[in-house]
Amino acid sequence: MKRPLRFVVAARRPLSAKVLCLVLREAGHDVVVAPDAASIVDRVRVQETEAVLLSTDLTGLDETKICRELRVSGYKGPIFVVAEQMSAPSTAAILDSGADEVMHLSVSPEEMVARVRAVVRRYAPLPSQTLGPILQIGGVTLSLLEMTVQVDEHPPILLTPTEHRILACLMTNSPLVVSRENLVDQAWSDDQLTESHGLDVYIGRLRKKLENDPRSPEYLHTVRGLGYVFEQRRQS
Repeated sequence: MKRPLRFVVAARRPLSAKVLCLVLREAGHDVVVAPDAASIVDRVRVQETEAVLLSTDLTGLDETKICRELRVSGYKGPIFVVAEQMSAPSTAAILDSGADEVMHLSVSPEEMVARVRAVVRRYAPLPSQTLGPILQIGGVTLSLLEMTVQVDEHPPILLTPTEHRILACLMTNSPLVVSRENLVDQAWSDDQLTESHGLDVYIGRLRKKLENDPRSPEYLHTVRGLGYVFEQRRQS
């Protein structure tokens, strides 16, 4: 990380807030504490926030609602949620509502900072020719506003809306595997129908645009029986 980020941290318990702030400040970040759930969105807007960290012990906090409100308000930076206990369905719901990472409160400071760095890398500073936020993994840079993707130093390639939604979903969740069902849900609205092979067609198109050899991909990999994962794997 080349410069510190401005974090808004929201946690009810003083100890939780103190620990979270200490970890972030030790890593070189600036931290502002939101006193309650109702003030989070306003505090993010006023502080020109670049990252948000929410603790699920905050009274009155509905994590999925807050994440959605932040995204609707125009906030495009990373959102981290820290939980003492979290079921798999609850974690999935929080991620689907706009969060980038869900972490257990007992995670070590080193791991927390590493997870923050990993997500922040996807929000790397923009090249001068690119407008709006980007996602970046390895040599692939996806513009979230211009609907273009750039591989290494090659010129940006224009994506279709469906290609863009699929790639954004895969890169946002990297290095986790995204199921076929989740990709279909992200890429097509409820009133659109797609046949089972439709996703495969778009994955093939993306590979042609991204990969040097689509038959031996470096980034967009099939995980048989599960779905797809976007992760740079150098070919030998």
